Amino acid sequence: MSRSFQNEDCSPNQLLSSLSAEDYARLVPHLRTVKLALGDVICQGSGNFGFAYFPTNSVVSLICDMEDGATVEVALTGNDGVLGTSIFLDGKATANRAIVGIAGEAVRMEARVLRDQFVRGGTFQRVLLRYIMTQEFIASMLGGRRETVTVAAGRLQDAGLIHYSRGRLRIVDRKRIEETVCECYQAVKTECNQVLTPNTEKYFNVCAKLRAELG
Repeated sequence: MSRSFQNEDCSPNQLLSSLSAEDYARLVPHLRTVKLALGDVICQGSGNFGFAYFPTNSVVSLICDMEDGATVEVALTGNDGVLGTSIFLDGKATANRAIVGIAGEAVRMEARVLRDQFVRGGTFQRVLLRYIMTQEFIASMLGGRRETVTVAAGRLQDAGLIHYSRGRLRIVDRKRIEETVCECYQAVKTECNQVLTPNTEKYFNVCAKLRAELG
């Protein structure tokens, strides 16, 4: 069930509310408010996101199915994020299932529209790229707070696997890290490979431009 997007001045979703007035006004005609019930499956594993979802008061989990039948929650998306990052990073499919963990509402946009608006640049592009580059995004992948990232990174650094300082992370021993992770790493790696090819160079050029603008 969906309805026309009514709140034209400000969105409860933090990403949308941080856009410039001009960019936000351009998106409003393409936004629909949808109700998400607990347990709703937004996207099946190995499927494509037909829509991007900007949660307002709901929370969606990305679930990775393990070979032994178990499941692992690899990400949480609430009103500070967007579900469907593979859409604007040119990914073809996601390896994870997207399931509603807390019922509520979200603002929905067609995948085609999101891609078109993203390539136009402006604050919409910068906000989406900043989202995937921030520590908050890493925290959402761990399903925890920013402090969780610090603790986890500290343990990996103590083991000599990474060097972590002030939000910057450098892998010291990739082989040992890969030997210690569970099988969900391969699932995430597969999805990242889909996202970053064949437009890897273009993507990193955009990221480099963003970092320069942010100083």
